[in-house]
Amino acid sequence: MDVKVEDLGNCKRKMVIEIPAEKVAEELDKRTTELRSSAELKGFRKGHIPEKLFEKRFGKNLREAVRNDLTAEAFQEALTEHSLEPLGEPQFPGMEEMELVSEASFKFEVELVVKPQVKVDDYIGVKVQAEEIQLADDEIEGMIGQMRRERAELVVVEDRKSEDKDMLLIDVDLSAEGQTLHSSKNSYVGAGSKGIFGIEIDGLSEKLTGLKSGDSVELEFELPKTSALDYGEEMAGKTAKCSLKVNEIKTLKEPEATDEWAKEIGFESMEDLREKAKKEITVAKERARDRYVEKKILDGLHEANDFEVPADLMDERAHELTEYRRYQLMRSGVEKEKIDADLDSYKELSRTEIERNFRDSLVLQKIAELENIFVTEDEVTQAIVQIALSKGQSPDALQEEMESRGMVSQLRGDLLETRVKEFLREKAEVELLPPGSLSQEDEKTDEKQEVSETEETDKSEEEQAEEKSE
Repeated sequence: MDVKVEDLGNCKRKMVIEIPAEKVAEELDKRTTELRSSAELKGFRKGHIPEKLFEKRFGKNLREAVRNDLTAEAFQEALTEHSLEPLGEPQFPGMEEMELVSEASFKFEVELVVKPQVKVDDYIGVKVQAEEIQLADDEIEGMIGQMRRERAELVVVEDRKSEDKDMLLIDVDLSAEGQTLHSSKNSYVGAGSKGIFGIEIDGLSEKLTGLKSGDSVELEFELPKTSALDYGEEMAGKTAKCSLKVNEIKTLKEPEATDEWAKEIGFESMEDLREKAKKEITVAKERARDRYVEKKILDGLHEANDFEVPADLMDERAHELTEYRRYQLMRSGVEKEKIDADLDSYKELSRTEIERNFRDSLVLQKIAELENIFVTEDEVTQAIVQIALSKGQSPDALQEEMESRGMVSQLRGDLLETRVKEFLREKAEVELLPPGSLSQEDEKTDEKQEVSETEETDKSEEEQAEEKSE
């Protein structure tokens, strides 16, 4: 077999593969003999179909099957021979029109994107600066305040009119062009809301405040093309009339921060709660600092070990994420003009983060290879169990679902990358500086990265049924 590889740049390769005539003839003869001995056609005994009739009935499909098998086998051999790892689906230009001829060689082309060759040097003992951890009293009180808000209860307001922080229990009637579009009883809407049904309404919060039980509010607004309501495109632009009747006004009442309340939620006292809150915040800050250090290590490794990335593949992935976000925004009732404005900046951010994550992954994989770092199957199984327990699912059912969606290998890769990051951090020379020593730009960059990582984690776990990450 003859293979020629042409570098097209940007991680693209063109392979020209020629399968020898004897290999083609051998495989065609073999498959023809096998099929003739087993083929059945009405009016003829099994294995006794005349040659011309056999060719007319089975010849084309047989040659296509042999062609596909030979090209797949030759392609895999060529990849191994030239140490190429393809990314995405390879393209076989003109393959459907090409036919095998028994006495001739078969030459075909393959265009593909390949995994970059990565070389990583000087990854042990990388010097990084980070800040010492500082804990302020208001952070502890802020956490306690969050715990109180999470345990707040809706109570009926009887001694005042509605305020923007309140929830209104309302009856809703919405119509347009003499047609009822929506009617409901005892629905909740925030008095400070800017819209309903995903439709923004000017001055809505002002109209919903200063009310008392029994009051009604009449609204008029133009129906957008998309919203949480299913009224059809023909109603877009029509004037809708909406009547809201207030049945009750409720507000969230937070529990008082007393020793009794602390005991109710599992602590010995408020002092015990504050002490444990302090430890929890400290652990969270240490984890955030670890992520910061790991990111800075990778920043340095990227700078010292640059390599080409497949830009087309990065663009394609950014496009997929952008279209998925478009779908989410449309489903939420956001207007087209606002969606377009959001997506312009989102696509640029996505493209940058996708390339960054791609580079991170290749560098970490290379270091894992060099240092013989790996993840066992037991560790993968344990991770699946932990995810299942956190979601209240059966571990076996979750593992079966993840396997069917090809998510187990992704999880294994995530665990391996986490382990390599920990290895790099442990081997790094970290200089701790007083709080506030690092530039604000460093802190903002770190926060941006953490938000991106959080979004990816949420998507992979909660939206895996709709999208599989590259």
